[in-house]
Amino acid sequence: MVVSFACFGLHLSWRLIHGPLAQIFLDYEPGIHLSQLQMQAGITGINAIRVYSPAKQFLDHDPEAVFVKKWVPELLDYTPVEIAHAGEIDLTGYVTPVVSLKERTRQMKDQIFAIRKSEQGRDGARVMLQKHGSRKGAGTKGKSNKTAEVQLALFKDSVP
Repeated sequence: MVVSFACFGLHLSWRLIHGPLAQIFLDYEPGIHLSQLQMQAGITGINAIRVYSPAKQFLDHDPEAVFVKKWVPELLDYTPVEIAHAGEIDLTGYVTPVVSLKERTRQMKDQIFAIRKSEQGRDGARVMLQKHGSRKGAGTKGKSNKTAEVQLALFKDSVP
């Protein structure tokens, strides 16, 4: 969520936010976090870009606004729906958004999709898929997975 807002909403490079995030992650591991950061920023891979909606994430994960109201007391008198849409409505006593998240996100997505649709972008995706893409299931459409059945059979007689 932080990466999505920083990269798509504020148009910050993943390189700029990497250091500060590395310092606050309790489980920071460069081999995992760098690739995840780049993927969330939409600059690597061939997957769909992931742009998270702060309003949806907030309503999904804090539907009663317990966490938000604890840490942002300016929002105590507002409903969760009002808080979720703070960028679209005026909440007296609360700061106005620094950017229009909707507009900035659209601009960044347009830029990323333009790169991906370009000849160079398509070539890069093809090379990446060939080099790193999963071969699992290639040519096995509709066939049963005998390996999984054999592996599961190992556990059938081991339970008393």
